[in-house]
Amino acid sequence: MRLAGLVFAATLLVLFLLEGSRVIFTNDEGIILEAAQRMARGERLYVDFFGYMSPGSYWLQSAVFRVFGVSLLAARAVVFTDVAAQSAVLAWLVARFASRRAAILAVLIFIGLHVPQPGLLTAQHRWDSAALGMLSAALMVGGWFTLAGVCAAMAAICTPSVALVGVVTTAWLAYRRSWVALPRYLAGAGLAGALALTLLVGSGTAVGFWEQMKWLREHYSAVNVMPYGSIIGGWGALFTGQGAELFIGSLLVLGLALPALLPLIAMPAGAWLARREPVLGYLALVTAAFVVSAFPRADVMHLAFFVALPMALATILLARWRYAGYLAVVLSVVAVLYVTGYGVSRMQDQRLASALGTLRTSSPALAEVLARVRPGTSLYVHPYMPVFYFLTQARNPTRYSYLAPGMMAAREEQETLAALAERPPAWVLYLPLTREEFLRVFPNAAGLDARFIQIERWIEGNYAPTEVTVEGYQLRRRK
Repeated sequence: MRLAGLVFAATLLVLFLLEGSRVIFTNDEGIILEAAQRMARGERLYVDFFGYMSPGSYWLQSAVFRVFGVSLLAARAVVFTDVAAQSAVLAWLVARFASRRAAILAVLIFIGLHVPQPGLLTAQHRWDSAALGMLSAALMVGGWFTLAGVCAAMAAICTPSVALVGVVTTAWLAYRRSWVALPRYLAGAGLAGALALTLLVGSGTAVGFWEQMKWLREHYSAVNVMPYGSIIGGWGALFTGQGAELFIGSLLVLGLALPALLPLIAMPAGAWLARREPVLGYLALVTAAFVVSAFPRADVMHLAFFVALPMALATILLARWRYAGYLAVVLSVVAVLYVTGYGVSRMQDQRLASALGTLRTSSPALAEVLARVRPGTSLYVHPYMPVFYFLTQARNPTRYSYLAPGMMAAREEQETLAALAERPPAWVLYLPLTREEFLRVFPNAAGLDARFIQIERWIEGNYAPTEVTVEGYQLRRRK
């Protein structure tokens, strides 16, 4: 337990020092940050603005903003805590069932593969649910059954599909006839669930939450289908070059593929290890629950959110078979290559003063955007990238943080257009989304429309382009 605590603290410190002030342009991070900031100002989720998902991650992030204020450091506090918690669980499980040496090596590889991919280390409800679900499983192994139930329910409140972890755990306890542990686990889960329901009802958002869950069921799957282990753009595009360049590139691809490879090793490994230690079979079942919860979008990125658990099982198996050293050498080389590339990319960063504190960014155009779009002015971002609302601290005149091509349709477009016409923003950040780019990101959405024609015409007619473009988004000024 002491090792786990040290790993947690060290990981959290490293993440804040390296990535706490770095701007990462991702489509998803702003979904949480813009909504959480609205909640911190007193607006109600689902009622006053569109809430994309279940409330858990919104609650966590808005609580951090209320306590520590709005800054990029505060924006990363929850996700860094998630990653640190996963590192601690990884260390504790491997040390308990293998050795401390193997645990430390596994954590170093885990950090060495994650930190150089900063696009992963951004606010995301999948990080929250994965960390809480993993903590629940570790607490189960440690005998803290009530607290395990609390964490399992909180994981489901962040991502409903991760409730499968709780289902698997309940079934496992019943199968093992753990009649003392089972009621404690269910009591913990019931307590957290009751508290969440009280918060929803007390804030007047319970009906809105239920309607949003129905909306997700009807709209999410059609556009977001991704086969297991796939990546945006396809794996073939990553194998380029010749000779040493191709060899090094292949090693990097191996590191990228680990989130898809490790569960395929961990699940049978857990079943094999369960012959002597049944609890490792339980961890294999939890891994399977995480895998299923990622569908229909089971691409590598969504599998990466919980990779620490299958990494723990795979490490334990290889340590028992005395093969861990061989694989550790390969993965250590991969991690070093990742870290080296990360160091080179950091050299290109520049510091930038903003309303969120000092930022680090590799995008010179961001400074131009922040110089023109001042905090408190009005801005509309179309169709996606809601993190721009957070970075500029501008006000969004609509109830939507984004319009997801293929997922949102005429109703959302009309509501947004009406709000824009009533309160025209001073600035617009506009991405002319091509059909090719839409299908690259959503390859199974060929039958869906990616355009919001009426809003695009409204932007073209009312906003003049400037010379500033950031991440493909043109900054436009109201005519």
